[in-house]
Amino acid sequence: MKPLRYLSIQGSAAPTYWFKHHDAHSFRALVESITVSNCLLISSIYRTDIFYRAHTDKTDLLLKVWSAYKNIPFHNEVIHKFVRGSNDQESFEFYFDTLFHLMRHPAHYQRYKERLSEIQLVEPGNTILTDLMKCDLHLSRRYKNQEVAYKSLSAGNVHTLVAPVSANLHQFALEAIKQLPIN
Repeated sequence: MKPLRYLSIQGSAAPTYWFKHHDAHSFRALVESITVSNCLLISSIYRTDIFYRAHTDKTDLLLKVWSAYKNIPFHNEVIHKFVRGSNDQESFEFYFDTLFHLMRHPAHYQRYKERLSEIQLVEPGNTILTDLMKCDLHLSRRYKNQEVAYKSLSAGNVHTLVAPVSANLHQFALEAIKQLPIN
């Protein structure tokens, strides 16, 4: 199976790269034609994530296309604003790690969750989305057992913070990824 690739931007630089409504669908189709694979694009004003599967890393090309699509000059400084994952483990680990940073801003996190909920309704058969939600469910269960604060993407449950989030995130993410059928 092709490795999962991940490209994300979050924070103050993200609004420039944000896809509104039909733009997200158009750009997703463009990504799928470039990568010749299924893709997952989640875009809210302060965070945009793109997941795709490909044997060859197309991330640099996608960054250039994304910049051109948004009429943003592309230069090497742009690359450093993005988080990149080159395999299943890195992609999911970076996704959830950066998601914790977004949770510190409840309004932005809520917008992101709303956008993700819309995508779940429209794309229930998206295999990348299915794997992402399996990891989310695993993290939610583990954090509940460890009494660590984690606001699940699929549920409104928040649990008491007892241990530092970063202390267990890496371990929990690895466990979730190992349980996916792709490994």
